[in-house]
Amino acid sequence: MASSKRVKLHYVLCESALPENVGADHFGEFYICKAESSVWFAAKNGAVVSISDFLLTATPVAPPRHGRDGVDAAPAVKGERGPVGIGRDGRDGKDAVGIAGKNGVNGRDGRDGCAGPDSAAVLAEARAEISAMHSKFAALRADFDLLSHAFTSASEKTSDYLEFLKSRVAARRAAIEAGR
Repeated sequence: MASSKRVKLHYVLCESALPENVGADHFGEFYICKAESSVWFAAKNGAVVSISDFLLTATPVAPPRHGRDGVDAAPAVKGERGPVGIGRDGRDGKDAVGIAGKNGVNGRDGRDGCAGPDSAAVLAEARAEISAMHSKFAALRADFDLLSHAFTSASEKTSDYLEFLKSRVAARRAAIEAGR
């Protein structure tokens, strides 16, 4: 068995992609075939053995092979021409993919397109919206000015009121002292 430091797992698509024999340097490696869900082991003599079949049937099997060496790769006789394709045939040179031609002529001044909205009506609507926005802005500006004046004048009135109260207190003190 291979050392515990070097146990390799190879994932292959199907059993026919397994190697038939491997070298001694591959001893202890496992091959997992995804299509058949089977596990294969590389033995010390180089044979690849199915662990799945061995555990289930107690008969180890080698990877499946089809045909003999050289026979599968022999060239075959050329086949006959296939049937005509479905659909209509293209015109000579006109339907072929190749160099693109130049662009067509642009359309005539407004004759080819649909009529757009009346520009005078659109302009009048835009001007009405702008004037409504200006009036709303002017109203907001007036509110802001009123509030800012109220806050700034409140501090002036407060100081005036405090001066008035101080004078009243001073007058009462003077009256109290005079009455003694």
